[in-house]
Amino acid sequence: QAGRMSSALDWLRPRRTEPVIQLAADAAWARYDGLAGRTPGDVLVPADLLAGREGRAGAVADLVPAGAALARETAVWVHAGGPAPRRVSVVVPVHRRVRGPLRIHRQQLAPGDVEAVGGVLITTPLRTAVDLVRFAPEAAALTGVRALLDAGLSPAALREAVDTARAGPRRRAQARLALLT
Repeated sequence: QAGRMSSALDWLRPRRTEPVIQLAADAAWARYDGLAGRTPGDVLVPADLLAGREGRAGAVADLVPAGAALARETAVWVHAGGPAPRRVSVVVPVHRRVRGPLRIHRQQLAPGDVEAVGGVLITTPLRTAVDLVRFAPEAAALTGVRALLDAGLSPAALREAVDTARAGPRRRAQARLALLT
């Protein structure tokens, strides 16, 4: 970079995660050999990118429209790993118009409900779990929330968030939580 003085410690600065290998679009063989994995949106990427939250978020970054945040099943995948959902789920403000091959949820989020992971906005594990138990089909809700709990989400914090939610199907969410704890 012009005008920037280099330091002897520049090599210690974190760099953007980059794939170890580059894959051709027809490299299905790499998936079977464990060198690649699929992301939501059916993109084949090097497996090393899918090993952590930042890599998983970055793998779908190009699919997230401006002003949107990854949500629900896609947020579970980013936070906890596991199998990738077929489609990317995003949440956008109610008034915002978004198109594309996405599962779009319209709702208002408080600033504390989202965080940046790998340069992508995503609902926090707590907000993701609350949305799943309130709005997702039961099987997806239970599977997703179990993955988040296994990844370190506090059951007490989740119970409190569901009990204090101001809108939405609270009884259904409480019944689903009872199945998990």
